[in-house]
Amino acid sequence: MEKTKEVLRIISKIINAYSQVFHNLQPSQILAQHDKEELINRKSGLHITTSGIVVNSFSRGYKAAFIYHPLLQKPLFPGGHFELKDIYPHKTAEREIEEETSITNPILHPWHIEKNYIPLQIHIHPIPANPKRNEPDHLHMDFKYLFLIHSPTPLTPRSDGISRCWWNPIQKVKEIYGPLLYERIKNILLSK
Repeated sequence: MEKTKEVLRIISKIINAYSQVFHNLQPSQILAQHDKEELINRKSGLHITTSGIVVNSFSRGYKAAFIYHPLLQKPLFPGGHFELKDIYPHKTAEREIEEETSITNPILHPWHIEKNYIPLQIHIHPIPANPKRNEPDHLHMDFKYLFLIHSPTPLTPRSDGISRCWWNPIQKVKEIYGPLLYERIKNILLSK
Protein backbone atom coordinates (compact mmCIF):
# COMPACT_ATOMS: atom_id res chain seq x y z
CA MET A 1 0.00 0.00 0.00
CA GLU A 2 2.87 2.41 0.81
CA LYS A 3 4.43 1.76 -2.58
CA THR A 4 1.12 2.55 -4.30
CA LYS A 5 0.85 5.84 -2.39
CA GLU A 6 4.42 6.77 -3.32
CA VAL A 7 3.86 5.95 -6.99
CA LEU A 8 0.63 7.98 -7.05
CA ARG A 9 2.46 10.91 -5.46
CA ILE A 10 5.17 10.68 -8.13
CA ILE A 11 2.62 10.42 -10.96
CA SER A 12 0.65 13.41 -9.62
CA LYS A 13 3.80 15.49 -9.31
CA ILE A 14 4.88 14.63 -12.87
CA ILE A 15 1.45 15.42 -14.37
CA ASN A 16 1.18 18.75 -12.55
CA ALA A 17 4.74 19.77 -13.49
CA TYR A 18 4.08 18.79 -17.12
CA SER A 19 0.95 20.96 -17.18
CA GLN A 20 2.94 23.95 -15.90
CA VAL A 21 5.92 23.55 -18.23
CA PHE A 22 3.87 23.05 -21.40
CA HIS A 23 0.82 25.14 -20.40
CA ASN A 24 -1.42 22.15 -21.05
CA LEU A 25 -4.01 21.73 -18.34
CA GLN A 26 -5.75 18.66 -19.78
CA PRO A 27 -3.62 16.06 -17.89
CA SER A 28 -4.01 17.94 -14.59
CA GLN A 29 -7.75 18.26 -15.09
CA ILE A 30 -8.03 14.52 -15.79
CA LEU A 31 -5.97 13.83 -12.68
CA ALA A 32 -8.39 15.93 -10.61
CA GLN A 33 -11.46 14.22 -12.11
CA HIS A 34 -10.36 10.58 -11.74
CA ASP A 35 -9.51 8.25 -8.95
CA LYS A 36 -5.71 8.30 -9.09
CA GLU A 37 -5.50 4.56 -8.41
CA GLU A 38 -7.47 3.94 -11.59
CA LEU A 39 -4.68 5.60 -13.61
CA ILE A 40 -2.30 2.79 -12.66
CA ASN A 41 -4.85 0.00 -13.15
CA ARG A 42 -4.66 -1.30 -16.70
CA LYS A 43 -8.22 -2.67 -16.41
CA SER A 44 -9.69 0.84 -15.90
CA GLY A 45 -11.20 2.92 -18.70
CA LEU A 46 -8.30 5.42 -18.56
CA HIS A 47 -4.81 4.37 -17.54
CA ILE A 48 -1.18 5.35 -17.95
CA THR A 49 1.08 3.97 -20.64
CA THR A 50 4.56 5.10 -21.60
CA SER A 51 6.47 5.36 -24.85
CA GLY A 52 10.20 5.53 -25.39
CA ILE A 53 11.39 7.76 -28.21
CA VAL A 54 14.76 6.17 -28.88
CA VAL A 55 16.99 8.37 -31.02
CA ASN A 56 20.39 7.53 -32.43
CA SER A 57 22.86 9.57 -34.42
CA PHE A 58 25.24 6.88 -35.58
CA SER A 59 24.46 7.48 -39.24
CA ARG A 60 23.71 10.67 -41.14
CA GLY A 61 21.00 12.51 -39.27
CA TYR A 62 18.96 11.40 -36.31
CA LYS A 63 16.87 8.25 -36.49
CA ALA A 64 14.10 7.03 -34.21
CA ALA A 65 13.11 3.46 -33.36
CA PHE A 66 9.61 2.33 -34.30
CA ILE A 67 7.65 -0.87 -33.78
CA TYR A 68 4.61 -2.12 -35.67
CA HIS A 69 1.65 -2.33 -33.29
CA PRO A 70 -0.49 -5.36 -34.22
CA LEU A 71 -3.79 -4.16 -32.69
CA LEU A 72 -3.58 -0.57 -33.95
CA GLN A 73 -1.93 -1.73 -37.20
CA LYS A 74 0.46 1.19 -37.45
CA PRO A 75 4.00 2.19 -36.50
CA LEU A 76 4.51 3.53 -32.98
CA PHE A 77 7.33 4.16 -30.55
CA PRO A 78 8.12 1.19 -28.29
CA GLY A 79 6.02 1.36 -25.15
CA GLY A 80 3.43 -0.23 -22.95
CA HIS A 81 1.40 -0.17 -19.76
CA PHE A 82 2.79 1.46 -16.66
CA GLU A 83 3.56 -1.09 -13.95
CA LEU A 84 3.76 -0.35 -10.26
CA LYS A 85 7.09 -2.18 -9.99
CA ASP A 86 8.71 0.48 -12.21
CA ILE A 87 7.78 3.31 -9.79
CA TYR A 88 8.68 6.02 -12.35
CA PRO A 89 7.01 6.17 -15.79
CA HIS A 90 10.34 6.63 -17.61
CA LYS A 91 11.46 3.28 -16.13
CA THR A 92 8.44 1.62 -17.77
CA ALA A 93 9.44 3.18 -21.09
CA GLU A 94 13.01 1.95 -20.63
CA ARG A 95 11.82 -1.60 -19.87
CA GLU A 96 9.46 -1.61 -22.85
CA ILE A 97 12.21 -0.40 -25.19
CA GLU A 98 14.31 -3.41 -24.26
CA GLU A 99 11.36 -5.83 -24.43
CA GLU A 100 10.18 -4.63 -27.82
CA THR A 101 13.43 -3.75 -29.63
CA SER A 102 16.29 -5.49 -27.75
CA ILE A 103 18.00 -2.12 -27.13
CA THR A 104 19.72 -2.38 -23.77
CA ASN A 105 20.54 0.56 -21.51
CA PRO A 106 19.08 3.44 -23.49
CA ILE A 107 20.06 6.77 -21.93
CA LEU A 108 17.24 8.97 -20.67
CA HIS A 109 17.81 12.41 -22.20
CA PRO A 110 19.14 14.85 -19.56
CA TRP A 111 16.28 17.25 -20.35
CA HIS A 112 13.93 14.95 -18.41
CA ILE A 113 16.22 14.91 -15.39
CA GLU A 114 16.54 18.72 -15.45
CA LYS A 115 12.72 18.97 -15.59
CA ASN A 116 12.02 16.50 -12.74
CA TYR A 117 11.22 13.58 -15.05
CA ILE A 118 8.30 15.13 -16.89
CA PRO A 119 7.63 13.55 -20.28
CA LEU A 120 7.98 15.38 -23.58
CA GLN A 121 4.32 14.79 -24.14
CA ILE A 122 1.31 13.38 -22.32
CA HIS A 123 -1.09 12.26 -25.01
CA ILE A 124 -4.57 10.90 -24.34
CA HIS A 125 -5.95 8.70 -27.08
CA PRO A 126 -8.58 5.99 -27.61
CA ILE A 127 -7.70 2.31 -27.89
CA PRO A 128 -10.15 -0.03 -29.62
CA ALA A 129 -11.50 -3.14 -27.94
CA ASN A 130 -9.28 -6.21 -28.04
CA PRO A 131 -11.49 -9.34 -27.93
CA LYS A 132 -8.44 -11.64 -27.68
CA ARG A 133 -7.55 -10.06 -24.34
CA ASN A 134 -11.16 -9.42 -23.32
CA GLU A 135 -10.47 -5.65 -23.18
CA PRO A 136 -13.19 -3.10 -24.01
CA ASP A 137 -12.57 0.26 -25.69
CA HIS A 138 -10.55 2.46 -23.33
CA LEU A 139 -8.22 5.46 -23.15
CA HIS A 140 -4.46 5.63 -22.71
CA MET A 141 -2.71 8.56 -21.07
CA ASP A 142 0.66 8.06 -22.73
CA PHE A 143 3.82 9.58 -21.23
CA LYS A 144 6.46 9.98 -23.98
CA TYR A 145 10.14 10.05 -22.94
CA LEU A 146 13.23 10.72 -25.08
CA PHE A 147 16.13 8.27 -24.90
CA LEU A 148 19.49 8.29 -26.66
CA ILE A 149 21.84 5.62 -27.88
CA HIS A 150 25.29 6.34 -29.27
CA SER A 151 26.24 3.27 -31.25
CA PRO A 152 24.85 1.28 -34.17
CA THR A 153 22.24 -1.01 -32.67
CA PRO A 154 20.22 -3.52 -34.67
CA LEU A 155 16.60 -3.74 -33.63
CA THR A 156 15.14 -7.16 -32.92
CA PRO A 157 11.55 -7.62 -31.71
CA ARG A 158 11.40 -9.68 -28.51
CA SER A 159 7.93 -8.98 -27.18
CA ASP A 160 4.87 -11.10 -27.88
CA GLY A 161 2.89 -9.55 -30.67
CA ILE A 162 5.64 -7.24 -31.93
CA SER A 163 6.75 -8.63 -35.26
CA ARG A 164 8.75 -5.71 -36.64
CA CYS A 165 10.92 -2.86 -35.41
CA TRP A 166 13.15 -0.54 -37.42
CA TRP A 167 14.96 2.81 -37.57
CA ASN A 168 13.30 5.72 -39.37
CA PRO A 169 14.57 9.24 -40.02
CA ILE A 170 13.44 11.50 -37.16
CA GLN A 171 11.21 13.42 -39.59
CA LYS A 172 8.86 10.41 -39.60
CA VAL A 173 7.79 11.49 -36.09
CA LYS A 174 6.03 14.49 -37.64
CA GLU A 175 4.04 12.24 -39.99
CA ILE A 176 3.00 9.72 -37.32
CA TYR A 177 2.69 11.89 -34.18
CA GLY A 178 2.31 15.41 -35.56
CA PRO A 179 4.43 18.57 -35.61
CA LEU A 180 4.19 19.44 -31.89
CA LEU A 181 6.06 16.37 -30.65
CA TYR A 182 8.49 16.50 -33.58
CA GLU A 183 9.39 20.14 -32.80
CA ARG A 184 9.90 19.37 -29.11
CA ILE A 185 12.23 16.49 -29.96
CA LYS A 186 14.12 18.52 -32.54
CA ASN A 187 14.54 21.51 -30.22
CA ILE A 188 15.84 19.35 -27.38
CA LEU A 189 18.26 17.44 -29.63
CA LEU A 190 19.60 20.63 -31.18
CA SER A 191 19.99 22.41 -27.83
CA LYS A 192 22.77 20.15 -26.53
